[in-house]
Amino acid sequence: MQKKILKNLSIGVVSTIILGSITISLSNCSYNKKTFSSSTITNQDTKNLDIIAKNIKFKYDIFENEDEQIIKINKIKVVGDLGQAKIIIKKVIIEQKSNNFFVQYQLSLHNQTKEYTQNLEINKKQSVIETKYINDELINNDYRPFALKQLLSSPQNIKKTSDLSLITMQKNNQEFNNYFNFIQNEDNFKQLPFNQATLLTKQNQLTDHHTNFKFEKIEIDKQNQIATVSFSHDSDSQTIQKILNATNKRLLIKNFDWTNPFSKIISYEKINNNQLRFSLKDFPKSLTKFIITHIQYDDVVESLGRDLKNLFLYNQIEEELTLKKLNFYLQENEVYGSAFFDFNEQTLKLYKNKIFLFEFTLDENYSEAKKNQSLIAKYTPPIQYVRVPFKSLWKFKIPHLYNGYLYKLNRISVRDNNSLTPFAFVKVKELNTSTFFVKNIIYNDRKIIDLYYNNNQFFSTKYQTLKNKNLTLNDLYKLWASNQNNLYLDYSLRNFISLVQYENTYLFYQNKTNEGFYDFITKKADFILVNNNEIKNLHKTTLKDNPDLIFKKDKDNYFQLTKKINKIKNLNLVNEKNLVFNITFGLDPNLIKETNLWKNLMLRSQISLAVPYKTLKNKKVIEDAEFVLNYGIGNQEYEYELYKKIKQDFRFQISYINDELKIKIISKNNISVFDNIWEHNSSIDSSYFLTKANFNIYYLNNTTIDIMEDDKSNNQYTTRIYKNNEQNFLPIKNARDRVISLSLIQDGTWNVLGKVKPNDDDDYRYYLISCAHVLNSTQAFKSINKTGNKDLFESSNSSNGDFDPLVPQIIHENETLNDKKNPYYNALEKNGKLEANQNQFQFLNFPEKISIESIINFDHQVKNKLSPHVNALGFFNPNASLDFSLITINLKPFFQKYGQLENSPAFNDLTKEQQSVIRHIINFKDLKPLKLSNQTKYFDDNQNVKWYLSTFPRTETINEFNAGKLPRYREYEINKYDKIQENIITTNNYLSTVGTTKISNQYFDVGSGSSGSVVYDENGDLVGMISFGAHENAKFTAGGMIVFDSLISGFFGDKNNFANRTSLIQQIKQLAYLYPEKYEDIYK
Repeated sequence: MQKKILKNLSIGVVSTIILGSITISLSNCSYNKKTFSSSTITNQDTKNLDIIAKNIKFKYDIFENEDEQIIKINKIKVVGDLGQAKIIIKKVIIEQKSNNFFVQYQLSLHNQTKEYTQNLEINKKQSVIETKYINDELINNDYRPFALKQLLSSPQNIKKTSDLSLITMQKNNQEFNNYFNFIQNEDNFKQLPFNQATLLTKQNQLTDHHTNFKFEKIEIDKQNQIATVSFSHDSDSQTIQKILNATNKRLLIKNFDWTNPFSKIISYEKINNNQLRFSLKDFPKSLTKFIITHIQYDDVVESLGRDLKNLFLYNQIEEELTLKKLNFYLQENEVYGSAFFDFNEQTLKLYKNKIFLFEFTLDENYSEAKKNQSLIAKYTPPIQYVRVPFKSLWKFKIPHLYNGYLYKLNRISVRDNNSLTPFAFVKVKELNTSTFFVKNIIYNDRKIIDLYYNNNQFFSTKYQTLKNKNLTLNDLYKLWASNQNNLYLDYSLRNFISLVQYENTYLFYQNKTNEGFYDFITKKADFILVNNNEIKNLHKTTLKDNPDLIFKKDKDNYFQLTKKINKIKNLNLVNEKNLVFNITFGLDPNLIKETNLWKNLMLRSQISLAVPYKTLKNKKVIEDAEFVLNYGIGNQEYEYELYKKIKQDFRFQISYINDELKIKIISKNNISVFDNIWEHNSSIDSSYFLTKANFNIYYLNNTTIDIMEDDKSNNQYTTRIYKNNEQNFLPIKNARDRVISLSLIQDGTWNVLGKVKPNDDDDYRYYLISCAHVLNSTQAFKSINKTGNKDLFESSNSSNGDFDPLVPQIIHENETLNDKKNPYYNALEKNGKLEANQNQFQFLNFPEKISIESIINFDHQVKNKLSPHVNALGFFNPNASLDFSLITINLKPFFQKYGQLENSPAFNDLTKEQQSVIRHIINFKDLKPLKLSNQTKYFDDNQNVKWYLSTFPRTETINEFNAGKLPRYREYEINKYDKIQENIITTNNYLSTVGTTKISNQYFDVGSGSSGSVVYDENGDLVGMISFGAHENAKFTAGGMIVFDSLISGFFGDKNNFANRTSLIQQIKQLAYLYPEKYEDIYK
């Protein structure tokens, strides 16, 4: 086994150039160090080259055997400042007698060259047996140094075919006729409509009824036939005896996975005074996780609640499947797999509704694809997952493959349909045939009409131009590689656009070098446009990153971007023919590296659309716009094939109507485009991942013009919202309508997610969301349980608590200016309660207790062994955690007392301020379920935003308007933030593994009590939540916000992502399936 050691012979790297592979010379004779010089070099050039040579050092990687006696030098790199000189390694010489290692290289400056030799010292006890190095790509007219050059030139272990029909595949695989015959019989796949079994009647469907007993554990006997249920020690003994001694004894048992529904009513019997049992006969073998949802004893039916101790695993799989045959095919530029297993009559039925998850990995020993070296390993997922339905095992597509790389089958697992819950594994080691393949596809080219071809042949006479007004981007690449300076180009629209494309490509290449895609930066070529014998200076402006640069689907289901050009200031100061819009975005058919934050996403693909303003105004619509593809991984050949593939799959329509520029991505071959990583990476067909766009404006002018977007947003971090300016911040209404604090004494901030049963007028429960640490610290909950139990709601049983709600109160700005230091809260005590000032918030001391139930605590979800948190791709992440919780609050007593407002006698007896509290809470019934903002996918550093916050801080902050250690209500528009990070420890050591950002309390009054305050976007959708703050001298100095879901974390979820089965949305759907009398699916 070899291990890698980096031998570094230089300090202070200025620039690094990977050099490349030519013949290695081994010499058995002594080698004397020599210097080779050219007689044509001038003395000054010789001195310059000698100075450069003195500053050049070499570094190389060593792979050592365990005995450390023999080494292999793997990559020789040049370290040093070459300036304008170029370098070529001529020869590597290993002197075996003395074990010296020499590098012979050539330096070139201007038109002069000189050769040098440098000795690399190595351990004399070791013997060098092999060296590798890679040639300078730029010397070979390759316009940039791609890191992955070694691609197989032809497919391996793939059969090229034009016929993959079912008839042909069955004919060629007759030993598996039982499988083919089974899948062709539609009767085997008929599914009857799911009829939900129930023990409930109209009389016992009481949503506010709670049991006084619990199950402690459920055990399966050794024969796998009987389940025994034990009651917990704190259950009511009289109720237990009623259950055990009843005449009519039944249980309702369901499959835990709502996407694969099953329910069964079964009888139970008493074992002893604390246990019951039931038979597992006739339970479906294709399901493994069940939950007891309801129990009936005589005429009593009770819902047991979503206590995970009611859950049990029942596995009836008797033997593992074995993979018997695996083939790979190439048909119409798509790679297909074909897999056959040792199915028998029983297992065909068992697995017929399952998903087979194939896991392919890149061979780490091929093409230097080692985890610590290869870009493809660093910036792409390590595993290629392919989801294959049972009926498609005979032929399934393998999408998102890199051309020219070796893939190996790692393993196969069997998953439940939709949810991807693990079900079984498949033996693959016994397979005799190859389990690897390599694809290499050459695509046909599709021509795009050149709208900018120039017939004018009048050239500059003042400057020595290239005398060509139809230079393409490839022409500029070649000139770039020629290392010439001050290249004059005659102005034409074609040359102007090609120059813009070159500028953009170089910037992409430079940025990717900084990200680690390449190992050196090539000097930029100086192209200068000349028009009418005058030099035209090229300038560039990049517009701010705004939400209007996010693609959205139109009515035809195509992704479209709309940009209002009339909002861009000072465009009229530039001649229209000298303006080009350059819109760039990512469109990538390969797998995307999974990460939470956009700023950490290593984007490899860039589509560049350069559009002349004047042409766009005249034509109105360009149906098939030309584009440039820049791709960060691969080589020029790979990028070119990918460019041709994109031309086959899409056309880019650009229109300009009523001062709106629209870009529409139109797919031509039913190719799917996704802006979610989970959708793209898990797609069973070919698809592309789409990013947000960047908008650049290139223009020709003698001087720089201040072109910018007419952005009316405040450049301050926050803007406080008052009664006198609230009309300028209309989105704050959604935040204000949803916010509440449950206790005057101690609490965080809660927000209404939605009504639990929107279609039931007799149900008054509402979902509230806040931080997980608020769940166990609020005074309302502490009043429920005086024992100090920190895990008060872990059993998911409801409890009754005090309800002293605080609701918003908005004041005029001039009310804060009279005396900023005095709090607008009256701290007088009356009857043991603090009395609120009407200027600060509205408050009501409700005389009755209310029922509160914990539904989800994402701080604990990852620790749940039976239902651990999975991300958006359906995979378990042991480190996933979020300071976030969901509860229900039953406001039935409140609505019964005040629900008729003026028609309620109790309402009319209240003060105006108390009536405001009631109106606020009664309006909860009109709120729609809260949705996740589309912006959460694109969090980056230094962003300008328009977010809205309603909050109830209760502690002293450094903000000038803070009210000390007393409650108050605040509203803000958040205008910008600086930095976003991952894995931040929030309040009370709660870990949040999503993105987090913080803003100084100089800009907003946020402190303890603000925890749980939701941050909304302009559409009223959820962005994040205030979760933590920085402290100094007992004052809050900053407010911190966690953001939801980002790219793959999957805490809030998506209603269409069933694999993200532990997300808030999917768990609400599960509740509606398990307990339909108590919950509705509010995210249909």
